[in-house]
Amino acid sequence: MKINIKKILIVAAATLITLSSVSCGKPADISDSSGVKRDPNSQVKDTAVDFNAVYSRTDGYIEKKKYPVVTVIKSRAEIELYTSQNEGQYDFYTTFYDAVTEYDAAFFEENALIVILLEEGSGSVTHKVKGVDYNSETESTVIRIDRVSPEEQTDDMAEWHIMVEIPKDSPVAAHADKITVEMTNVKG
Repeated sequence: MKINIKKILIVAAATLITLSSVSCGKPADISDSSGVKRDPNSQVKDTAVDFNAVYSRTDGYIEKKKYPVVTVIKSRAEIELYTSQNEGQYDFYTTFYDAVTEYDAAFFEENALIVILLEEGSGSVTHKVKGVDYNSETESTVIRIDRVSPEEQTDDMAEWHIMVEIPKDSPVAAHADKITVEMTNVKG
């Protein structure tokens, strides 16, 4: 049997060209064992937004109200309007009035508030805001909150106003209709 070097070189060159063209361009999707596809070129578009959070228990049961309720407030006049519209429904005398007096015109020159109203089946449940993540691709925001539940709880209902302070120039304030709250239950 005669070996034709020319044919071997042609087959080797064709194989080499085929392999090099497959590896060019965008990498293929990678699937893990669960079948989840991940594009190695995709990048997370979420941006963490600086924030401070203030928590105020403001009991006041309202039948058929859907929680959470999210309101973006950008001025002292807006916080006063929010307070006047809701003071008959919630107990603002405990800590809410103390909290909102800090939000004067000077505060709103550089900041905005995201007010999150929550209802809990027990007054023992507390909260901790873990993050405010803005997605520039969808212009949406997710506020991540830990719902801290102690092993033993009281059987009283509780409403909470959580005031999340963000920079006024943050795109979160401009897209108030695209804010969602993501709750995670944790043992306390």
